[in-house]
Amino acid sequence: MRRHLKKYYWLIWLIPLMLMILVFNSKAYILVFLLFGMTLFLFGQNLFQTLFYMLILSIPFERVIRGWWLTVVPFDSQAWVYGYEFSFGISLKLIFSATLFLLILLRRNDFKVKFTSNIYILSLIGFFIFACISSFFAFRYDLMITGLIRLWMSVWIFFISRYYFSKRDIRLSFPKYLVSCLLFFGLIGTLQFIKRQPLGLDMEIESSKALFGFLTSDGEENYRVQGFMGHPTYFGSFMSLIFPVGLGMLVGEMFKKKKVFLVQLISSIALLLGFSAIFGSFSRTAWFSLLIILVLFLKKIRQTIRFERLKLKKDTKMFLIGGLIVVIGIVCYGSLILFRAHSLKYMWTLGSGRGRLPLMKHSLVMIKNNPILGAGFNHFTSEMIDQGVEDKHRAFIYPVHNTFLLFFSELGIPAGVLFIIFLMTTLFYSRRKINKDWIDYGIWIGVITFIINAQFHTLFSQDPTFDLLMVMLAYLSVDL
Repeated sequence: MRRHLKKYYWLIWLIPLMLMILVFNSKAYILVFLLFGMTLFLFGQNLFQTLFYMLILSIPFERVIRGWWLTVVPFDSQAWVYGYEFSFGISLKLIFSATLFLLILLRRNDFKVKFTSNIYILSLIGFFIFACISSFFAFRYDLMITGLIRLWMSVWIFFISRYYFSKRDIRLSFPKYLVSCLLFFGLIGTLQFIKRQPLGLDMEIESSKALFGFLTSDGEENYRVQGFMGHPTYFGSFMSLIFPVGLGMLVGEMFKKKKVFLVQLISSIALLLGFSAIFGSFSRTAWFSLLIILVLFLKKIRQTIRFERLKLKKDTKMFLIGGLIVVIGIVCYGSLILFRAHSLKYMWTLGSGRGRLPLMKHSLVMIKNNPILGAGFNHFTSEMIDQGVEDKHRAFIYPVHNTFLLFFSELGIPAGVLFIIFLMTTLFYSRRKINKDWIDYGIWIGVITFIINAQFHTLFSQDPTFDLLMVMLAYLSVDL
């Protein structure tokens, strides 16, 4: 007998996430998902909905069941001649995505989906088509196939999420999932920040098990929180993507006449832990995104109070308490903030800026040389070597630190333009929804943080930010 999940949403998401702390090997990792799936069956969810829930739960985790390293630029015996390689593996979210896709193909008569010719749908389809065409002209098919698989998964995640978000119960559970992720990853990041080293959990990737983990490379050395992700900048971007959702849930609850204490409690804890984790990432871009989030929310709160002429005496106290916590944090960690901010002075001389500019120049050359189809998926570094790299830049052989430039460079101008159209039109057409609901506003602001962070980082393929972005865009696109 099917049971209504609404009153169990928090438990359904928080329990499996917290169980991840106990994961010690791949079998335990898979067991958590099996228990999660069995629980959903007990609540009367069918196979397809259960697989979708499991897919959503798996999105933040990059842990693979079977993985490989692909060398793009070979390493040299001389220490200053760097190479580049990246990892690709069979993850649970890839397994769930492929399984759902195949099952729906077999049972397609049961999935009556009305095709809509909205500009954002057509631009996303066009983006993927151009990526496929570009891939067939790539020099190395192993690099092309892995990139195409990753992009296919993200595009498929958008369409399957859009289908299931049309169902009210699943749609209602999604914000609670995002806030649960904020609480869980905020807890992991905060514990790492307190210990000033990786936790040693098996869920952490191999590179994070170094004795001291990642340190800031310019200015005073500080340990950088990275959660379960490959780099602190990825973690900071991911957390700033979901932080405004927690803020939207808390603020929205404060404006309700009938408030739910549990929602206020969970969202408050999640925000506090998330704020600490973002700070501990020492990602200046994530810090800037956090500032933008707070400014936009304060502006909307002021407009709402003025428009509705509300008097929020009790809730004002909660805002003051939250502000006091932030002030205390700034006082306690003010020196770290100042040191990190001061490092901007040396970014273009001693910091990563001295490598980022040459990468952008190489990107522009690639776009000029391959304007229609690009250099091919995962071919950026090899194409950069062919273009010629100065000896002083050999230590910075990475893809360009800009997601949009990466698409333009590897997939061509048409694909890059279509992706931007998809992103911007979804935001544009969903803007009317954000005035009605604070949570929708938080998700909308979360997408804005992706645009900010994507200007300085490659948020595709090597971290889960892009996949979660596609789910959030699918959520915003429903009923447009």
